[in-house]
Amino acid sequence: MRSFSVFSAAVSDLKTDRIPNSGIAAGGCLAGFFVLLDGAAFWNRLLAAAFVLVVLYPLFALRKIGAGDVKLLMVLGLCMGYPAIGACLVRTFLAAGAVSLLLLADFRDRRMRVHMSVPVLLAVLPWSSGLC
Repeated sequence: MRSFSVFSAAVSDLKTDRIPNSGIAAGGCLAGFFVLLDGAAFWNRLLAAAFVLVVLYPLFALRKIGAGDVKLLMVLGLCMGYPAIGACLVRTFLAAGAVSLLLLADFRDRRMRVHMSVPVLLAVLPWSSGLC
């Protein structure tokens, strides 16, 4: 259930090449609400969202990752907290590399792009299932 918003973002990204801001805003509001309820983790989760922004902004500035992907991962930072979001970012980049290798193996269409929401979904699944 925790990965449903990431799943819907991945489906939207695959269909339209965009992650809608309405979905990001809804996820951010819901995550912010739960952060406010859990007072002890408030600064930890804000730190995690800021960490994602600091790590991914250079990639966004170089046009290697989209703004929707950065916003999606920032919302996940609000949900997960600091130690977990670092592991999620590592799993996301590893999954993106694996997806890229699969796309490179298919020589038919050289214009294929990696939709980062799919590796994000693959990285969030272990967290949402309680494995890590």
